[in-house]
Amino acid sequence: MMKNGRLSSILILILSLLLVAMGCRGGAEEPSPAESFVLEGELPMTVVETAVVGTPIEVLVGPVNVPNDVPILLTYSNSYGMHLLRATFQDEYAWFQLTPEMTTRSGIGTLVATSGDAYGEAKVDLRAAQMVDPVIPLVGARSIIADGAHWAMAVVVPADQYGNPPPNGTIVNYKSLHPGDNLRQYEDEVEHLLSWIRVYSGTKAGRTIITSVVDGAYGPEGTLMEIPGWPEPFGITATPPTSPADGFHLINLRSDTIVDRFGNVISDGTLVEYQLIGPNGDIREFPTMVIDGIAEIDIQAPRIPGTYQVRGLAYGMETQSLDIEFTPGPALGQFDVKVRVDSEAGDLVVTAGPLLSPLDQFVADGTDVFYTFTDENGNEWTEVAYAEGGLAVLRVRLVKLERTSYQINVQAGAASGDASFYVQARE
Repeated sequence: MMKNGRLSSILILILSLLLVAMGCRGGAEEPSPAESFVLEGELPMTVVETAVVGTPIEVLVGPVNVPNDVPILLTYSNSYGMHLLRATFQDEYAWFQLTPEMTTRSGIGTLVATSGDAYGEAKVDLRAAQMVDPVIPLVGARSIIADGAHWAMAVVVPADQYGNPPPNGTIVNYKSLHPGDNLRQYEDEVEHLLSWIRVYSGTKAGRTIITSVVDGAYGPEGTLMEIPGWPEPFGITATPPTSPADGFHLINLRSDTIVDRFGNVISDGTLVEYQLIGPNGDIREFPTMVIDGIAEIDIQAPRIPGTYQVRGLAYGMETQSLDIEFTPGPALGQFDVKVRVDSEAGDLVVTAGPLLSPLDQFVADGTDVFYTFTDENGNEWTEVAYAEGGLAVLRVRLVKLERTSYQINVQAGAASGDASFYVQARE
């Protein structure tokens, strides 16, 4: 009996504890009004319509009949991204602030407030701040012809300290200082992030400076080269004015100062090609470059005497021509031709000379001397020797010669000499 009573007491105790626990759970606190409140309808919002980038912006949501501490979410978004801000209602209002770091990009930003099922939306237009240095004029092409008709572009892309472009219609002032102190001024409006103008050339070659100013912001200069146009026909002089046709002496060809139609001296490095046209219509070409407005070159005298025409070509335009008389040469008159046999070497040695130029000096070493051999049957061939010390010496192997008589005619420019010999039978 005692054991059964003790067991009953234990069961009663356990049951009591379970009832106490259940009673505690059933006595949990009720949720607060803010936690259980679900807001519906439209959320009125107060915010400025426009602002300057980089400034804080206050956003006020309300008044709304709502308990204190009800949460609200504000989303600010623009073309650069999104920001999320959280707050709670206090006395029917919720207050937010967009920090300066959130407002550095210009353009239209959208504000969206949400709480429960309630929704509100507003817009804010962020305008660019004052333009800052440097305002750089970008110039292209880098060079144009100084004829008053060609032009280059000058482009400016202004920005504030955050890199934002100014609004359309912002005025950009340009200046261009052309060679000859020719100052021009321009005004243009920014459109689609930039401003651009056409800068027409003047008629004087040189360096043009271009500057730009936007909203009190300045920058470095841009440069444009105005270069000479097509050259005008120019004269040519030859020094000396004549020369022997000896293939040795040099003649200096020099142009007049080459200018365009506005008097601008042609740029250094311009290609000029001189052509030497012979009596038979053959053409020799001599390219050179303009330096300080002059195209100069030394050419070698031809070997055929006669009147030659010199003309210059620049940019495909033919200039004035000049006639140069190349007199007979390099040797003049008659000279001796001596024939001997070098038995030891087995050679026939033919010596021509002395070969004299117009002033009775030896012809230049290396001058071509032509030997024409004709046998008694009329067979003919030519050998070449070169002058040295006023003489030309030709060696012919005797084994190449038939037993017969020969005539030799030797030509050195306009000079000549003759000789004859007989080849005897070989032992």
